[in-house]
Amino acid sequence: MGNENIIQPRVLKGFRDYLPEEKIFRDRMITVIKSVFESFGFVPIETPALEYADILLGKYGSDAEKLIYRFRDNADRDVCLRYDLTVPLARFIAQYRDLPIPFKRYQIAPVWRAEKPQKGRFREFYQCDADIVGSQSIMSDFECIWVIYKILVDLNIPEFVIKINNRQLLNCLMNQLKIDSDKKIKDILRTIDKLPKIGMNEVKKIMATENELDDKSISYIESFLTISGKNNSEILDKIAKIFPSDTIWIENVNKLKKIIELSSISGIPQQNIVIDISIARGLDYYTGIVFETYIKKLSGVGSISSGGRFDTLIGLFTGENIPAVGISIGLDRLYTALMELKTADTKIATTDVMFINFTDELIQALIPFITELRNKGIKSEIYLDSNIKLDKQFKYANNKNIPFVVIYGPDEAVKNVVKIKDMVSGEQTEVGLTSFIQFISEKLKK
Repeated sequence: MGNENIIQPRVLKGFRDYLPEEKIFRDRMITVIKSVFESFGFVPIETPALEYADILLGKYGSDAEKLIYRFRDNADRDVCLRYDLTVPLARFIAQYRDLPIPFKRYQIAPVWRAEKPQKGRFREFYQCDADIVGSQSIMSDFECIWVIYKILVDLNIPEFVIKINNRQLLNCLMNQLKIDSDKKIKDILRTIDKLPKIGMNEVKKIMATENELDDKSISYIESFLTISGKNNSEILDKIAKIFPSDTIWIENVNKLKKIIELSSISGIPQQNIVIDISIARGLDYYTGIVFETYIKKLSGVGSISSGGRFDTLIGLFTGENIPAVGISIGLDRLYTALMELKTADTKIATTDVMFINFTDELIQALIPFITELRNKGIKSEIYLDSNIKLDKQFKYANNKNIPFVVIYGPDEAVKNVVKIKDMVSGEQTEVGLTSFIQFISEKLKK
């Protein structure tokens, strides 16, 4: 074959392959996340990768919708790859009206966004979502935050902080500034959402030029967004004193107070959950409590988990509002963070024991034993080619982090034994052919 006929192997920018050790570790992460979701009573669903364009468009805001992959398919239908898992959930709830309420679902699946690839940010990535539909209780909002905390603890994520706010407070602030256009409010909130990425000076420039706010309004918003304190109680007291006679304001401050109270009761340390009045969430469908999660040592990675309440989104499909709140964990960004922190052990074996292959006849004699091992749930691998030198077979086992290797050569066959090599310690033990399964089982238990 001439070189001109060779296809250059490559992947699209913003997309990536995962090598076995990466995929294995990511799958282990997903197992932990699913386990936590299910421990809180969430059940799995699955929605299609493709949706009709009108299902997705008009729900996220102008900045986000520029990133949606939209095209006409072979049947000339106007379709989009899903941008997130939340809007498809809203369509799902509207389509299946006999679901138990409250409905607690989780979904772990890829989404697609045509954004500029950067550290921890891809054009195809996995989201791990959990949502509660049909409950207005503040306990629902808190439980979503509790789920985030439990997952990150179980994944051994160090020094993370969940920052929470209430979009209703930002809406009240807009009302005080006499901004009554819903479009303009959403535009300003999307600008505020850029604060962690571009900083206050750039945010103020956008407010002046694109949002057309005067200097007094910008200064007022800045003073509000930069409220801080020694602890959550002090921050909440400062917020409550801004509009103490506004009942809607106080009601929504009290929701934040309740979440902090519930967090304390559940044992979440104060350093892991912080009131941050600048958290806005840039998607238009958020209506109440919102949150973002950051790893303190990796500010450049961005938020690894976010979410909030979206009480009006489902109503776009049903004609009546149905309360809902949820979280989304960015699996790829979280994986990138773990790799950068170097706290994750990616040397994970998928095989418990490998059988050295001297000859086809000797391997055939071991097949009944290998069958029994597999039936016991012990992951057993045969080295497939008998014409490969022993040192290469051992190297193969070592490269795959296989903990035990079984040696059954001509000498062992005569004595009716096998030798079992511990690939970590290098220790080699001779065991009777009929008892080596029990020996391996006991070793693996340790």
